[in-house]
Amino acid sequence: MPLDQPYTVSLSLGLQGKCLIARLSGELDFNGTPMVRDRIARAIEAADPPLLIIDMADVTLCDSAGLSLFVSVHRSIKVLGGRLMVSGLQGRCLDVFTITGMTKLLDVRPTAEMAIDELNL
Repeated sequence: MPLDQPYTVSLSLGLQGKCLIARLSGELDFNGTPMVRDRIARAIEAADPPLLIIDMADVTLCDSAGLSLFVSVHRSIKVLGGRLMVSGLQGRCLDVFTITGMTKLLDVRPTAEMAIDELNL
């Protein structure tokens, strides 16, 4: 991506208890998905087993590249014996996840706090 075109999504990673939390904001689209995929992949490699929460509360758009990211991360974590939860889906993102069946594939919680509480048991 050219330097004059900023990513449309931002990602912050942190730990809370045993959980790795990836908080996304903006638009999870074709431009930003590779950066998110790379940073999450490096983070889950360091965890044993990886317990990842992807918080989508501040995401306004998720296109097919974003959905592909979730499928890829889900598979990677499953192979490593970990667990993935998605939190904070709302608006158009929730609609896209519901229509595509992603809410049936993934563990979805209304808030990151609910997911954190469940994974830190």
